[in-house]
Amino acid sequence: GAKVTITDGSSTFVLNELSGGSYFTADSIKGEIGKTYTLNIELADGQKYSASDYLGPCAVFDSIGQTLNHKEYMGDYGYDVLFYGLEPEPAGNYYMFLLYKNNELYSDTITEVSFANDEFINGMHVRDYVVYRIREADLERPAMITLEMNSINKGYYDFMSALMIETVCKGSPWDGPPASLPSNLSNGARGYFRASDMKRHSKNFLPQPRSN
Repeated sequence: GAKVTITDGSSTFVLNELSGGSYFTADSIKGEIGKTYTLNIELADGQKYSASDYLGPCAVFDSIGQTLNHKEYMGDYGYDVLFYGLEPEPAGNYYMFLLYKNNELYSDTITEVSFANDEFINGMHVRDYVVYRIREADLERPAMITLEMNSINKGYYDFMSALMIETVCKGSPWDGPPASLPSNLSNGARGYFRASDMKRHSKNFLPQPRSN
């Protein structure tokens, strides 16, 4: 029952509630690289929330590759998903990767989502960069593998890092005290509004015998 809009400073897009608590723009609406988008939410009781994010570009994404079926150090057999592309200047770019197998999300938990920045690769052509690993048991027959690359900013990178620390990376005697997650939402709300450029590449992955 909330009123939800997104604005880019000149145009305002109204989101419709198509199911309980899920809001969508019209199918024709797309973000544009170089613009800052602001989310505005007004609840039925009058409370208001907002958040903004800049939509930066992805790297030039050429293709993906598959390694042989090899055993990871102290791990199981499987296939690495390799990234090939040109990382653009200037420095300070951050990325999130998602993986799909036959159009179904394979990286479906927070521990399997891959993040990267350009600290050591700024302006370089990247080859054979391992982004994901597909378990041997999950590739018993040919499958269409799709790697999705999203541009993100440092704020979202820090948000996801903190989320991992507070939810997954726990159990050690040296854990720090619990802390609130960072957020770009106003009025004390928690979460993150993200605007991303997105690029995808797909490749037919084939099962292979184990290699040394």
